[in-house]
Amino acid sequence: MIVLYSLLSGLRDLGHTVFLDEPENDVALPEIQPWLVELGDICGDELPQAILISHHPELTDYLGPECGKWIERDALGPARVRNMPAKIDKDLIPRHYGEKK
Repeated sequence: MIVLYSLLSGLRDLGHTVFLDEPENDVALPEIQPWLVELGDICGDELPQAILISHHPELTDYLGPECGKWIERDALGPARVRNMPAKIDKDLIPRHYGEKK
């Protein structure tokens, strides 16, 4: 969490884009939720844009509908980018998300 908040603090007003792959890894969703809110608040003003890659359904549900893009690729085909679907096929969500331990 220190690194994620440091990125937001250190890159404000510098004109840089933030690229993060799976920022919720090794962090509980309740811990990262306030960071996502802050990212949403500064993105576009103090931070030109942020690109987050995630498979976590709660993260895509939070950020996806407003500004998310869906990237898919057929086997051996080109990657295609489109707007987030209104409903995500449950078969696409990894089984370990939402399972109780």
